[in-house]
Amino acid sequence: MKKQILSFLACALFFNFLAAHGKEGNTWVFGYPPSQGRSESTIKNISEIQILPNPNNGRFQIQLPTAHTNTWNLEILDLNGRSCWQTNSTSNIAQIDAPLPSGFYFLRCTENGTGRKLVHRLIIQQ
Repeated sequence: MKKQILSFLACALFFNFLAAHGKEGNTWVFGYPPSQGRSESTIKNISEIQILPNPNNGRFQIQLPTAHTNTWNLEILDLNGRSCWQTNSTSNIAQIDAPLPSGFYFLRCTENGTGRKLVHRLIIQQ
């Protein structure tokens, strides 16, 4: 029980940090290289990703921004930041079947070519 409370508090602190640093909806933008020539408002307009449904049982769909045609590296991280599952997608819609236990996770989407990273919370309920 103590570990669960500590994990919950760590997650809450992380979400509060993200809320103050680059949050747009449930998606956060990290490391977008300034050489790409995009303004803050442009980044926000193309940054939103969706997970449908969320919560889910490990089977879900990801809708990525359509403004880019690069390959995306999709990675599910546990609350400790450990990689639990990963794949690549060349489409802006990806069907995911990740056999993970119930819990709170983060979905990190990294756009190959630009290095832009989007992070979204993910809840799996078995």
